[in-house]
Amino acid sequence: MSLRTVERALRPFRQSYERAEQATVRFETPPGKQMQVDFGEKWLQIGGVRQKRYVFVATLGYSRRCYIEISGSLRQRDWIMGIERAFQHFEGVPEILLTDNAKPLVDRRKAGIPVFHPEFDAFCRHWGTVPRACQPFRAKTKGKVERSVGYAKGNALGREGWESDEALDEHLVWWMLNVADTRIHGTTGERPIDRFPAEKAALRPIGNHPSYLLVRHLSRTVAADGRIDVDTNRYSVPPQFIGATLEVTVEADTIQVFCQDQVIAEHPVHPGRRQVIEDPGHAVSFTNGIARVGKPSEIRRPLSHYAAIVGGEAW
Repeated sequence: MSLRTVERALRPFRQSYERAEQATVRFETPPGKQMQVDFGEKWLQIGGVRQKRYVFVATLGYSRRCYIEISGSLRQRDWIMGIERAFQHFEGVPEILLTDNAKPLVDRRKAGIPVFHPEFDAFCRHWGTVPRACQPFRAKTKGKVERSVGYAKGNALGREGWESDEALDEHLVWWMLNVADTRIHGTTGERPIDRFPAEKAALRPIGNHPSYLLVRHLSRTVAADGRIDVDTNRYSVPPQFIGATLEVTVEADTIQVFCQDQVIAEHPVHPGRRQVIEDPGHAVSFTNGIARVGKPSEIRRPLSHYAAIVGGEAW
């Protein structure tokens, strides 16, 4: 039997398999059940200069209302800020947050199960939503937001340019309320804003629950070089704490490191990535084989200070 004869015999089975692979089952979620999030990218004219921007989109599964904002990068903080502002825009939190497998969100997969980045997992626990990641190379499992990204890039960002980033932000606010919310959606046959009351009633109200970014509480182990890692940057601590696990708070533009309720190091948040931020007082020198350290920080602030800042209701 020739190879060509075998190929002809198998062709119907191969075609059937390919059709099955291409088939997509549409899942409609009940109100408040799910929000899908994603980033796209687009080159825009801003201030007369062609620049690349990243388009964050969050789409509610039932109503199809979407929230859009522009970012200059794809750092974990950009994902968290976008998602949190989407919660604020919708005035509530969904039960499930469906994402792709972006590295700032999914650290790795273990036996096919996503292991979320500890910081992103802490963010989801703060807001009481359950993170889920779509299957790798199966972006259609979050097709609602995929279509919303394409719609935003082609419609909201289809014009020639904007005078500034602020002008672009103002345009997007107008577009969400006057175009995206009020169009007849191709799948539901209804306006997203008309379906939203049922969705909002099922979302978890935000109330006065504090922003996760107001004060972030982290736990970090000091590496052998006397530094801790926060958002890819490395910050120094006094070398006597090498190997210790310390509490870290990130408040606005300041990072503070605590040991037993006392601040042992403080740094400004560095805006870059993979940078080393060193306090000269943390430097280690060796004299006749004896380690000598710089003057420790004199700043002392109890952790109870942050409880007063955060406030809000317990979730």
